[in-house]
Amino acid sequence: MRSLFAILVASLLISLVTASCSDNCSTLLATAESLMTERPDSALSILESVDGSRLSGEQQARHALLLSRAYDKNYINITSDSLISIATDYYNRHGDERHRMMALFYQGVVQYNVADYSNCIVNLSKAEKIAFELDDYFYLGRIYTTMGDLYNSTYNAEEQVRCRKLAVANFKKVPDSDYYLWSLLDLATAYTDIGMPEKCIEILDSLGSDNDINSDFKTDRIDAAISPLVQLGHYDEALMKIDSLKRLNCDYLSAGNYLNLIKCHLYFGNTDSVKYYLAKMNKTDFDNNALAIDLAWISYYEDKGDFKSAFERLRNANIHQDSIIGEVLRQSVMRAQYNYYSQEAKRIEKDRKSLLTYAVLAIGCAVFILIILILFFRYRIRRKNREIGRIMSEAEEFSKTVFYQKDLISAMKEKLDEQQKELVNLYLGVETMYGAQFKIIDDICYQYFENMNSDKVKHYLYLEVMKNIEAMRNPKYINELEGLVNKFRFNVISKLRSQFPKMKETDIKFLVYMFAGLSLRSICLFMNITIGNYYNKRTRLKAKIMSSDVPDKDLFLSMF
Repeated sequence: MRSLFAILVASLLISLVTASCSDNCSTLLATAESLMTERPDSALSILESVDGSRLSGEQQARHALLLSRAYDKNYINITSDSLISIATDYYNRHGDERHRMMALFYQGVVQYNVADYSNCIVNLSKAEKIAFELDDYFYLGRIYTTMGDLYNSTYNAEEQVRCRKLAVANFKKVPDSDYYLWSLLDLATAYTDIGMPEKCIEILDSLGSDNDINSDFKTDRIDAAISPLVQLGHYDEALMKIDSLKRLNCDYLSAGNYLNLIKCHLYFGNTDSVKYYLAKMNKTDFDNNALAIDLAWISYYEDKGDFKSAFERLRNANIHQDSIIGEVLRQSVMRAQYNYYSQEAKRIEKDRKSLLTYAVLAIGCAVFILIILILFFRYRIRRKNREIGRIMSEAEEFSKTVFYQKDLISAMKEKLDEQQKELVNLYLGVETMYGAQFKIIDDICYQYFENMNSDKVKHYLYLEVMKNIEAMRNPKYINELEGLVNKFRFNVISKLRSQFPKMKETDIKFLVYMFAGLSLRSICLFMNITIGNYYNKRTRLKAKIMSSDVPDKDLFLSMF
């Protein structure tokens, strides 16, 4: 019996420690989520400080989802789905639909980053369906934006325009106007890809003055205007845009804009400039530049009437395009989307056919359960009748129990008296520890009263505050505070020093402030550290104590 009791106590203690760690992780995750929109870099730092491998269940899935969001918010492209798969695997079985939708979306983003277009479109389609049900316009906009990027990568201009329009329509319904403006810019570029340059220019003109937008948006807006201007034959305007782009972007141009630049100079007959830029294209390191270089040479040879050389370059361009199209066909995006919706339709039909069977089974189960309940309650009535007689015979025993309870109440009263004495002692301790702090307020009020009509009252108050802060940093004050903490908190600092003799004095000082009950910001001010350093130090010291086998380990951990 005693061994069973010991096992139960040990299990309870382990549960308490586990719950404490779980609460700490939950606090960190909640803090990171609150910072995700305004301070994504801080959110990422917090989430990277949490070891996700030590978490489990909902906490691990939530950590994986938040970390994936933080990478996306900080423009870090992830090329492995090992992290986000933790979230999707969990939320496909548990949790709410919103978290499942977000997990599916970010898995689709990762798959787009590695050009896994087939699985990407399936997960985005699943996320789209849930977002529709939740009326989540922001994530619908993000989903359609990613779909538009996918269709752009797979040379499906019509579908790209459709998705860009849907992204614009949904971002228009959210408070953050930046997403709406960027989606309009994407739509304008898509119109250029589909051969509608006039529509692109119309949208770009509707975006307002360049002075009213940030530099990144301004750069991309100018870049988006170059190709449609060249398509419309406005070569002089295109050259002006290219010059503006070079000034904004440190003379860097994409392969496509080098091609546009060459077309402009061919139109104006600037042969030397054309040769210069053709040579520069050959020397510049572009991503997937082979096709753009071939097209630039084709334009040059056609202008010179050298159709044989143009044909050779055209053959190279076709070979390059064939390789791209082959890759796109292997991905089979539209086939994957068709398979997904086909499977969805089959599932709905199967559910419909099974509905009647489930209804009949449910009715049969309900009737069976009703019969069982009737029999059970009849049995309970008979059993209660028998118990009434037994209870009446035990009434005499209850009178004895009353006297026993009276003795127990007396013992409890004595225990309450002892606890009341401890509370009085604790009150005296709190009064002693914080009584000195009221002098600080009194000094500040005195300086304010004496200098309230002076222009330098803020200066005096600042000096008074700094003087008191420096006093609280003084070793004498810290020693007094350590004595109070020892006196009224079970001699905790003395025990800490004896059981951790190699602990740094700065760590002892940190724990004195913390065990005294000072706030996070007060401790950061007195020790001249940041909030991030506070959490790191607190976590490190707690882990050090937790991993030790000192006698008063539980006392130390209870103070955190």
